[in-house]
Amino acid sequence: MLKKLSKRQKWACGIGGGLLVLYLVFGVILYGAIGERMARKKALSHLQRVTGQKVSISEIDIGLGNATLKNVIIGAPDAPLLKIDHAAISFSYFRSLVGSVKVNTGSITGWELQLREGEGTSNFETLKSRLRQQESKPGKKSTLMPQTITLSKGLISYVNDDNGVVLSANDVEGTYTKGAGASLHLPLFVGEGPLGSSVELKNASLSASRKGATIVLQGGTIDLWKGMQLSAIDGQASITPEKKLAINFDGSFGGASEKLWQAKGQGDLRLQQGSVDVTASSFHLSRIKDFIADAMFVDVDETVLGAALKVDFSKSVVAAQGNISVENANINHPRLASRTLREVSLSGVIDTTYSFAEKKAVIKKAELSSKGVALRITGEYQKAGGVREGVPAENDFLTANMKVPTVPCADVKKAIPKAMIPQLSRYKLTGDFSSNINLEVDWGNLEALKLDGSVGIRNCKVRNTGSTKVINISKQFVHTVEVEKDKWKRILIGPDNPNYYPLQSISPHLRNSLITTEDSRFYRHRGFIVSEFRTALLKNLKAGRFKWGASSITMQMVKNVFLYRQKTLSRKLQELFLTWHVETAIEKDRIFEVYLNAVEFGPNVYGIGPAASYYFGKTAGELSPRESAYISSIMPNPKKRSRSFCTGEVSKWQKGKIERILRTMVRRGRLTEQQLVPALNSVLVFNRDPQDETACLAKIQKLMANQRQTSEEAPKRTKRVSVRRVEGLHPPRPPLPEVPLDALPEVLAPAADGDVPNDAIATEDDDAAQQPAIAPPSVQSSVPKEPLDSAVDPL
Repeated sequence: MLKKLSKRQKWACGIGGGLLVLYLVFGVILYGAIGERMARKKALSHLQRVTGQKVSISEIDIGLGNATLKNVIIGAPDAPLLKIDHAAISFSYFRSLVGSVKVNTGSITGWELQLREGEGTSNFETLKSRLRQQESKPGKKSTLMPQTITLSKGLISYVNDDNGVVLSANDVEGTYTKGAGASLHLPLFVGEGPLGSSVELKNASLSASRKGATIVLQGGTIDLWKGMQLSAIDGQASITPEKKLAINFDGSFGGASEKLWQAKGQGDLRLQQGSVDVTASSFHLSRIKDFIADAMFVDVDETVLGAALKVDFSKSVVAAQGNISVENANINHPRLASRTLREVSLSGVIDTTYSFAEKKAVIKKAELSSKGVALRITGEYQKAGGVREGVPAENDFLTANMKVPTVPCADVKKAIPKAMIPQLSRYKLTGDFSSNINLEVDWGNLEALKLDGSVGIRNCKVRNTGSTKVINISKQFVHTVEVEKDKWKRILIGPDNPNYYPLQSISPHLRNSLITTEDSRFYRHRGFIVSEFRTALLKNLKAGRFKWGASSITMQMVKNVFLYRQKTLSRKLQELFLTWHVETAIEKDRIFEVYLNAVEFGPNVYGIGPAASYYFGKTAGELSPRESAYISSIMPNPKKRSRSFCTGEVSKWQKGKIERILRTMVRRGRLTEQQLVPALNSVLVFNRDPQDETACLAKIQKLMANQRQTSEEAPKRTKRVSVRRVEGLHPPRPPLPEVPLDALPEVLAPAADGDVPNDAIATEDDDAAQQPAIAPPSVQSSVPKEPLDSAVDPL
């Protein structure tokens, strides 16, 4: 066929074929390599010129009219402004052959934008300025910028080192159109602010262009804290090119959709100031009751809530003022009380500021009022790294004042819901109450802790106790304890119990050792050891958790005999009142005597008589100094610490504690030097069979595992009780007859709504007149149908 072609045609075919070969060689083999080299040179220089940042690209793949860039980093490698896992662009292939590249579209997948500012610097303000300069330059625009960019799988983070704000958005998707700006969808947006504040925002969209920026919420949610959710949030926040800010949102609570609150405000971001008004007009909580099943509000048909808050902000300070009110609320929370608090009405006022530069929160006023009784709090919290009194703060610092202005004692009682103080509901009080407590904590010098002031219960008087059956605890009464969950033990505190010991018949060494370890000033205070509250708080701050208390012997007697084990505010309030009243009505010796005969000294061992027999096979009057110090050493955790009895070996730590107790007794005049030497040299001889070690330890483990941490129900009472004795614990005594329960004095007849126990507030010694003895019951509704225990059960 070639023979039929003319010479000119053969030349044309040859040239065409050669060009085709050259094209294929260049396009398929050389285009990618040459393109990558040119792309690196052009792309890197262009990006670095535009952003003013260092740029690195680990891999570039050039195709015919397309390119892929991998692992692009803009900014410092250790703290980049932007990271891109994968970027793809399309461009005009034929224009690229003559060295003119015009990018058409782009897509970015897997990217992370890290914005950070603080201390006068910002890693993105410089970039913004350079981009504006590029856009404002006259003349030919760059053809390397895609007309549109599709964004997916992105992460945006923002950190402000000045005010502690940290924000982030995950799985960000959107588009960028040249000249029109960006539009992003943020499925999840979370953040943290100063003093532990936090926000979680769902379903938000953001648009930004030369005309400003707008964030829009449609059905968004914000989780302020557990159990407090803002829902059905609609509205927007917009910023104009002049940096004028406008905010207008409304929403509901807890997953409901009905609009119940509104937030409106404005500001000037150039001046960095503005204000927002947040209002929630009074509404019945029943309107969202289907969405608050797990909240502390119950039976909400009559509950009305309302709030109004004004927030002013500037570059350096955020200030908040406002009020909140709750009417006819029924509140159920395990930390408050074991029963629902009914018809609670409260109003609160707050005026507070936070300084970003100083990192300091100031509570100018925080007041909570109920039925004419107000609790007022003022104070400051200074975070480390801020400024305190013009000097850089190296540690956190707190000052606070808590005050209850003078008010009738009867009004204080009325202001507290009945379910909070069931044992005190029928008390009639006279006199005036007030409190004023000051606290100062420097975390850089905890030893300088200051805790002082007064709780003015000293001026309250008990006029009477209504119709409640009250028997003086100086008489014989029944003490009921729960040894295991739903297993109750009743102990007769009085001379009809063969294991009961009057105070003077108990070894003085035991009395002195317990006074030394539990309450050295027992005979000098009126129930509360003011200095010990500071000591306990200091220990807790050092430990970073609440571990130590400051209970006096009277407080321990109250919570053991009159209250059950329940860590609620209700128990604390009752313990405070009852400790005060017992101290005003009962002699110190009788308080100590009841304590010694009622408290737990070991696994199912209640009272010092059974304890002396259990550990040493002796009567309570025969205990030696070392034996007494041992019993004191196992308090306040006698079950766990009595394991040494089971093993027959005292640990090195416990031995050291016993010796410290003995030496402290000498130092405080409760043991002589002559008695100390033999006490230190003596050896403890336990009353146990070495072969019973396994069973002994197993019983302790079982009791510890099965004990109830809180008592939700009171034991049931029978009409008659009997007293029995355990062989071998005491010299033989005539058997005691059955005693009708109604004939035995009770501590206090149970209130209609019982409650359970551990801490109070230190008060000054009071000079109140002695009143008839009153004490809350250890039996809150009734006693189980079992005989009274006159002694501890044998292992």
